Amino acid sequence: MISPALQTALVDASFASKYYELCAKHPLRTTASQKLPNAEILATLADVGSVSKLKGPGRVYEISAPRLLEAVDFAFIIQGAGAIIEPCLGLTENGARSGTNYSVLAFSANAAQQMPAPTPAYPRPFFHSLWELHEVVSAAFELAVLVGNAVRRA
Repeated sequence: MISPALQTALVDASFASKYYELCAKHPLRTTASQKLPNAEILATLADVGSVSKLKGPGRVYEISAPRLLEAVDFAFIIQGAGAIIEPCLGLTENGARSGTNYSVLAFSANAAQQMPAPTPAYPRPFFHSLWELHEVVSAAFELAVLVGNAVRRA
């Protein structure tokens, strides 16, 4: 579910175009899968914020930082053979949480602006090294900060 407040913040933050740029910058390439230990992932992302591994199923992580609006939560999932990043954003307002993964949020924000759907309709960024994992997750986290700032302004 995407609440009206979240939808407005996504549009105000230019979320869709920024997310699609991130996906285009980090496409699927032919490389070996990334089987990274949790300790390496936590250490690699420590400068982004406070990173914690959440209970599964799967490889789910949450990042918090003082500059992220308290009502906004950011998490990501490492999917597949360990190369797909599924960033997720949630907004809690008046005790109700709305939000979902970035590909669905971007599709919704794009549609709200009457923009054509991208191909594929629900892209995801890929990583092929620890450095690229850091780049993708930190950029996705910055998008969550932008959405939080848009919520503050509303």
